Amino acid sequence: MMSRIVQQFAPWLPAHCTAILFLSLKHQITVTTKEDHFKFGMFHLALSKSTPFFLITASRLFTKITLMFKIIPQPDLYNYSMMVSFLIHGVALAVLILMNTIIWIAIAFCGNFGHKVLLRFISLPIPPLSSALVTCIRKFPTAIGILLIGVALATCGGTALLCANLIYFILLSKMYEEYLEQFVFKTAKKISQRLFGKLKSADKPTSDDTAASTSLRNDSHVKKGHEMNNIQFHLPLFLLLILISIINFPCFILWAKAYRLTPSLKPDASLVPALVVLSNLSILWQIKSPKNIQGYKFLSAVLYVAAVICVLYCQGEIYRLNFVITGVFILVTLHQLLGRNVN
Repeated sequence: MMSRIVQQFAPWLPAHCTAILFLSLKHQITVTTKEDHFKFGMFHLALSKSTPFFLITASRLFTKITLMFKIIPQPDLYNYSMMVSFLIHGVALAVLILMNTIIWIAIAFCGNFGHKVLLRFISLPIPPLSSALVTCIRKFPTAIGILLIGVALATCGGTALLCANLIYFILLSKMYEEYLEQFVFKTAKKISQRLFGKLKSADKPTSDDTAASTSLRNDSHVKKGHEMNNIQFHLPLFLLLILISIINFPCFILWAKAYRLTPSLKPDASLVPALVVLSNLSILWQIKSPKNIQGYKFLSAVLYVAAVICVLYCQGEIYRLNFVITGVFILVTLHQLLGRNVN
């Protein structure tokens, strides 16, 4: 029985993984805080809240509505037990939790390995030029995004997406390094203040000094929180990039087999999704995201609808996930670019 379920319903995993990532991002952006600074939700906590009950129930309800109206496209494979959907959703959730754990371990302990791999790929005759290029990638990630778009046009979209995973991993490791630097600096500052910063009663600080120190503490706290916000915001996007890379991996295999005959794959089914995703990532890598802007409620509602679409229309037809994922990337990028700042 279990082997039959695996054989028949294992192709549903990408759709449910994508739906869970959309729900996790929805939970992250709906987190409210009573503090003065903007705080983004933790990704691992958002994963734990992505339960299948409301999603599967809403999908079944929408299925009944689509059957009543012939204008709406009919969903895929709706004549099955809800227990199958719950089972596949639970497996997808376990896979994402495992992937998130592996990514955190890799970021914490293998970040330098990604830099070495990148240096091997872009090894130039003069070593300082390679290091300068890596620094340029950190400071101006839009440049590497444009380069990846060129790779997609010259070879195939799947190749550029795989390269983008390496770049994204390096950027995440850099964000984690900056967060650790802020954390260690703040911890060392607290220890030094406790050991050597006790003021005598005769040397009481003035009100201006107190206000200045309070302002510095707030700025340090906001900066530290901003680095963690960056990591938590980009983690689900990184996993979405991994998923769309896996979906388009057959195009990369086909291009690799036909490389001796032609350097570029034509026709290339992965080209358009790769161009759209890489264009949006180039912008998201460059700007300081996430921002404390308006419109997160609307974005969360759209993400929930996108999760339902994944379950309804992308279980049997995996290629449709390309359009859903690229649409979410476009929406997130436009929101970060055009959203009004919260006063």
